[in-house]
Amino acid sequence: MREMIYLSDFNDAEFRSDRGELLENYILTQLIKKSDILTKIHYWRTKSKQEIDFILQKESKLYAIEVKWSKVTTYSLKRFQKIYQDAEIFTISMIQNFTKDRKIIPAYLI
Repeated sequence: MREMIYLSDFNDAEFRSDRGELLENYILTQLIKKSDILTKIHYWRTKSKQEIDFILQKESKLYAIEVKWSKVTTYSLKRFQKIYQDAEIFTISMIQNFTKDRKIIPAYLI
């Protein structure tokens, strides 16, 4: 139903109100396309509604991926990493902002 509402919105993605959801959907399709059969894709959400968009699990290794169109927040990522200390944490964003303490990947590289 939601897709039917926005079907007539052909504006550039940067001007759309659902641009974050569009980016998440794009990243999900790329993860599915590039993952092998042993990789499981999940999401993570706490009772207090903190969430991580994608958790990739391959054998015993966890990769947490948060997708953001613009502002990159770390609250959920920090909480997840506190619980799952061996997990690798990534942010995929339209903003090309690289920092030493976080792995931020520009969305165009996915």
